[in-house]
This record gives sequence, structure tokens and C-alpha cells, in this order.
Amino acid sequence: MNEECNSVEHLKDTIERSLKHERELRELQFKENALAVKAAYDSMGLRLDEMNALRAQITEERGTYMTRELFDKVNDAVEARVRYLEAFKSNIQGQMLAGGAVILLIQAAVAVALFFRKS
Repeated sequence: MNEECNSVEHLKDTIERSLKHERELRELQFKENALAVKAAYDSMGLRLDEMNALRAQITEERGTYMTRELFDKVNDAVEARVRYLEAFKSNIQGQMLAGGAVILLIQAAVAVALFFRKS
């Protein structure tokens, strides 16, 4: 009977040590999981901060861009001015060419008149 008591006591001690060891392993695993969760949380916080900074930069830059409607309006006005200036330049060139032709004709007429006058 004494042997059975020793055997039961030994079995009880073995089970208690095994349970204690298992509890220590679970606590260690729980601590490691908590550290991993904290590291992931910190990493996510940093990434969210970077994303918020990027969003703020995009919002700030968006304010400096011209809208499509405003661009079209300004571009149409510039194109109208360019067409007007091209037409004006073409008109002036034509007038200068015609004026040059008239002056050339007058000069030729004066030269002919002077030539016949001397003779």
C-alpha cells in the first residue's frame, strides 16, 4: 500500500510539474503574443501616420492645380487672342506689301518721267 501511495504521490507530483510547466509556457506565449500585437499596432500606427501625411500633401497640392473647366476657359481665351493676333499680323503684312508695291510703282513712274524729261 505504501508503494501505491508513493506511486500516486509521484504521479500527482509529475502531473503538477507538468501543469506548472504548461502554465509557464502558456504565460510566456501570451506575453510573446502581446508583444507581437503591440509591435503590429505600433507599425500600423506609423503606416497610418504616413498615409495621413500623404493625404495632407495630396490635398495641399490639389489646391494648387487648375480645374479642367478653368483651364478650358483660359485656354479658349488665349486661343482667341492668338487667332486675333495672327489675323492682325497677316493684315499688317498685306498692307505693308501693298504699300511697298505702291511705292515701287511711284518710284518707277518718277524714274520713267525723269528719263523722258532729260531726253
